[in-house]
Amino acid sequence: MTLIAYQQALEIIRSRSKTVSETETVELDAAVGRCLAAPVIAQFDSPKFDNSAVDGYAVFHHQDLAAGTTLRIAGTIAAGDLPTQTFGPGESARVFTGGYLPRSCAAAAMQENVDVHDKTIVLRASLTPGENVRKQGTEFRTGGLLAMPGDVVGPGTIACAASQHFQKLVCVRKPKTAVFSTGDEIVRPGSSASDSQIYDSNAPMLCALVQIFGGEVSESRIVRDSFHALQEALQAASEQNDLIVTAGGVSVGDRDYLPSVVEKLGVVHFHKVSLKPGKPVLFGTIGNADIVCLPGNPASAFVCAHLFVRAALEAMLGQNRPHPRCTIALRGDVATGNRDEFFRCVLQDGEAVIHGEQASFGVQSLMQADCLVHVPAKTHHKSGELRTAIILR
Repeated sequence: MTLIAYQQALEIIRSRSKTVSETETVELDAAVGRCLAAPVIAQFDSPKFDNSAVDGYAVFHHQDLAAGTTLRIAGTIAAGDLPTQTFGPGESARVFTGGYLPRSCAAAAMQENVDVHDKTIVLRASLTPGENVRKQGTEFRTGGLLAMPGDVVGPGTIACAASQHFQKLVCVRKPKTAVFSTGDEIVRPGSSASDSQIYDSNAPMLCALVQIFGGEVSESRIVRDSFHALQEALQAASEQNDLIVTAGGVSVGDRDYLPSVVEKLGVVHFHKVSLKPGKPVLFGTIGNADIVCLPGNPASAFVCAHLFVRAALEAMLGQNRPHPRCTIALRGDVATGNRDEFFRCVLQDGEAVIHGEQASFGVQSLMQADCLVHVPAKTHHKSGELRTAIILR
C-alpha cells in the first residue's frame, strides 16, 4: 500500500472507530480520567448565597462606605453561620471568608483596611458598593450546564460536581482492549531468556498507555510469529474486545504476518504512514473490534500509541476534544526527510530539547521525554522555531 499522510491516518481512525454506547455509574472518587456519558447540571446557584471574599467587617448601608466612617461592631458572622439579626445604619459585623452575608450588605472591608477600637471600627479607605462581596449565582445558576457528555473528568470536574452534591457520575464504559506483543524473540519479564531473546517491554508499556488513554486492558500476552497463532489470537480477541493493540510483525519481513491476517479476518483501513518513527503502523477492523498494529521497536510503538491508539480510544469514548497539543520552540537545527518526524524531547527553560537515543530501538528516552515534537516532512528547522508538541507528563 502507498504511504498515507499522518493527519489522514488520524482522520481515518477518528471516523471509523466504533463508539462505545454502554454507560456505567461511577463513584465520584473513582471517576477521574473517565469520559462523561451524561451532562452535569447545576443543582443550585454558585455561590449558593452572598458571602464574604475576605476576613474583615461587613458594612450594611451605602451611606456608611466613606473613609473615616465609624461603625459599631454589632455581631459576628463565621463561615457556616446563618445570621438572623437585622443590622442598621452605623453598624457592622465581624465576618470571615465564606461567611453568609444578608442581601442588605453593601460591602465588606478587609480587616487590614480598618482601625479597631474596642467595639467600633473606623474605615481607613472608602468602599465601593459590592466590594469583597461574592454575589449569589455570579459563577453559575441553577440548571446551568457544568460538564457535557464527552468531557473527560479531571480533578476540577470532581470538585465542581462535589460542590453541587453529586456523589456519582454517569460515564462511558471503558473500551475493552487486548494487548499482544508478537515475536519468537521476546519473553515475558520474569521468564528465562536465551542469549538470542529479549524481554518484552512493549506489552507492559502499551497496557499502561491504554489505561492512561481511558481503556481497560482485558488481556495481555505474547503471540508467536505464526500465521495460525496470530489468526487464532485475533479472532478470539475480536469477539471479546472493542480494541486490539499489537506490537511487532507488521512490517515487510518474511514473518510479518499481521497485515495478511487482519486482511483475512476483516478489513485493513490503512497500512503504512509517512511517519518516523512508525512507518509500518496499521489500522483495521475485525468483526466488532478495531485493531491498531504498531511496529515492534519500542520507541516506534510508544510514539504510534500516543498518536493512533489514543485517537482510537478517544473516538470510541466519544471524547469532545483530542488530547491537547501546544506550540513550543524546538532547540537545535533539524532537517527531515520525506516523512513527518516526532522527536522525543525534554523541556528546558521554555524550550523543547531533543534528548536521548532517537533511534526506534531506544527505551531510555521514553522514560525521560516530556513531550513529542512534530516536525513535518521536508522541513529545514532552525533552532528556536515554533513546533507543535504533545505533552507526555
